Amino acid sequence: MRYMINLLFVAVLATSGALLFSADVKAQGGCNILIGVETIPDSETEFPFAVVGNDPEEFTINPDSFDEKFFLPSGDTMTVTQGAVDGWVLRDITCGDNAVGSENDALFIENGVTHSVVDSGVAFTCDEPRAFINCTFINSQTETIPTLSEWGAIALVLGFGAVGYFVIRRRQVSA
Repeated sequence: MRYMINLLFVAVLATSGALLFSADVKAQGGCNILIGVETIPDSETEFPFAVVGNDPEEFTINPDSFDEKFFLPSGDTMTVTQGAVDGWVLRDITCGDNAVGSENDALFIENGVTHSVVDSGVAFTCDEPRAFINCTFINSQTETIPTLSEWGAIALVLGFGAVGYFVIRRRQVSA
């Protein structure tokens, strides 16, 4: 019976798109955390991330690639933060069924994982063995505002246009 329950657990997770390393969960009794990125509009931009916890590391995620998977032993904590990318802003973070926001200090407990938003990221605590959570960082492209040199170029073109207009007009009047 226990074998069937474990098989059903793996089948349910596999059909939901969450292929886990179930051997690690069973052997070590911890949580699996899946981190992904979405962009508005769709993009292939790579976003840098940093993990602070038992096994610190840095990695990048491309929205078109696979999500990053992490194993967190029971009782341990870890924080995943997204680095800044020019032209993009972190708009929202969703974890499981909760849209946790990007500037919210609320604490959520879902599927045996406690998670809360920190500065540009999420802090996780593994409360129950064999728990799983999927978090997605949602980024949107920022509108570009012309720089001072671009404004100067625009003013120069407008100035040449005005001078050209007056030169042509003056020639038409004298003819």
